[in-house]
Amino acid sequence: MGGAFGGLAFTGRTTNIFSMIGIVMLMRLITQNAILLRDDTNLFRSREMNRNEAFHQAGPTRLRPILMTALSTISRMIPITQGLRDVAESRVSIGARVVGGMLSLTILIPVVIPVVCRLIDDVICWYPDYWHSPTSRLPGKLHGACRNPKCPRPR
Repeated sequence: MGGAFGGLAFTGRTTNIFSMIGIVMLMRLITQNAILLRDDTNLFRSREMNRNEAFHQAGPTRLRPILMTALSTISRMIPITQGLRDVAESRVSIGARVVGGMLSLTILIPVVIPVVCRLIDDVICWYPDYWHSPTSRLPGKLHGACRNPKCPRPR
């Protein structure tokens, strides 16, 4: 979100209803990319890969679609950020927020999402009695490398 605020500051615009719509649009695109990256990781883990191999396979697999989404969104927003007509002047903030956010988050998504997913996996392994109890809502069988000897997950 820092890129979204940076894009707004770079153009010298203020927050208005159009920039808020840009934030909602940006959140949807970022969430979609993160979900698809995690889905590919889970797909590779279901094929009996360990956690690190799954993350290394999913990253390059999802990088091209993430870049294509980002570049197409940025290219659609560049004419809006220029505000060539008087009517379009009020919409410059939506383009500035989306372009700034997509530039920064396209770089961060392939790095941050795997790190957060690994941290969540580690927390699951550190507290196996809670996460692997019969009443937990954790879906299905989890595969991955676990350093905790009490964890029932395969190593």
